[in-house]
Amino acid sequence: MRRFPVWWVLVPLLFLLGSAAMAVLMPPYENPDELRHFSYAVYWEAKLERNHSLAHIARIYSRQERYQTPLYYLSLAPAIWLTGYRGPLDFPHIDPDFRCEPQPPGQTIHRRYQPLQGKNQIAGARAMYAMRAASVLWGMAAVLLGMALFWELSRGDTALTLAASAIWSLNPRWLETCSSVSNDVAATALAALVLLLLARTLRADRPPTMARAALLGGLCALAAYSKMNAAGLAGVAAGALFLGGRTYGLPWSRCLALAATAALCTMALLVPWLVRNYSQFGDALLLNRALWEPYVATRAVTMYPWDFFREEFGGFRWSYYAVYGQFALIMPRTAYRILDTALLVTGLLGLIFWIRQLWRSPDMRERLVQSLAPAWLLLAFAAFLSYNSGIMASQGRLIFPAGLAIAFLQAGGLMLLAPRAWQKTAAWSLVLILLAWDYYIIKDVMWQAFQYLPI
Repeated sequence: MRRFPVWWVLVPLLFLLGSAAMAVLMPPYENPDELRHFSYAVYWEAKLERNHSLAHIARIYSRQERYQTPLYYLSLAPAIWLTGYRGPLDFPHIDPDFRCEPQPPGQTIHRRYQPLQGKNQIAGARAMYAMRAASVLWGMAAVLLGMALFWELSRGDTALTLAASAIWSLNPRWLETCSSVSNDVAATALAALVLLLLARTLRADRPPTMARAALLGGLCALAAYSKMNAAGLAGVAAGALFLGGRTYGLPWSRCLALAATAALCTMALLVPWLVRNYSQFGDALLLNRALWEPYVATRAVTMYPWDFFREEFGGFRWSYYAVYGQFALIMPRTAYRILDTALLVTGLLGLIFWIRQLWRSPDMRERLVQSLAPAWLLLAFAAFLSYNSGIMASQGRLIFPAGLAIAFLQAGGLMLLAPRAWQKTAAWSLVLILLAWDYYIIKDVMWQAFQYLPI
């Protein structure tokens, strides 16, 4: 396999510039649930310092985020230490005229919170900006690991890797998520790491070992400790190890042992968190809808998948790419017709690309490698549908830990349209198109809506 091209540093650099611009441009707490995530990070930092009064108040402000696993929030502790923030928690008031009714720039009130007032609010905002910087670093890790994964899945195909990296890294909604306080970025980075190691394990000259299975199980647990919807990675890992072991000619018992080791390591590491949930909330998996009702909108009637696709799939797919702020800022509506056409075309082409990859694979092991991304996407989407069935949560960002799979399939489908000699040119054209889209979002959507300068 050829060396990783040095000039691919351009895509991470563009990601860094775009996410940094959005982190500066977006007013404090205006990203989805950012105030809650901020408060939960303060809660964990206060627990580390045994500041019980601050921890108690921060836990109240964090509301539904207190159900989240702690890894991402603990990673923000250095940002809080560096700013010297120790409370008191003081947040701007909600604008009483604000409505979560998405409109293009200037057609509604886009800011949920009123401007900062007083030194306490300014100190908190500075700590929040430091947390945003830490999130950008998590996002950079996700971008780099995603590029390595695309390189591995494509067997060193320069054009395909570049195209997938652009679709993944320069999605403006992903940039906004990375520039906010959100645990989605940590879950995404660790999901990319698990898939990368799985692909390399299945392509190794020797069959997977019990140590490798335990390592993968541990990484799956780590991903779940960043966000619980990443726990499904353990199913992908266990299935891949079992089927992969058979392709190496291992006996059934050994294959079962590999799969069980990965799954049990994940579960064993998650036991402390599940015990904590049961002792505090009476529900280890937090599936009781009554736990969420005080904080989020719950459904009176269960939403089944066919209802979701009929009623909410449009908003879900739009919010994966192009709904910003507190769900009150969108592009002009004509742009979404173009976006829907692009999604339909790339979705169909991506399915054809995957089938083609399976058909052209020389053996079952390679078919397993090519199926890792789609398998994770299906599991992540199934987990989302289960969550969304009882809680109103049709937000595209919730599927970001599997966004790498979407980007790879879309890029592979688009590359089918270009002759081999023109694929690098097509990939670079895609980079330019996405860069122009990001520039448009930053300049003509976000700036026009907020016209905000940082502290």
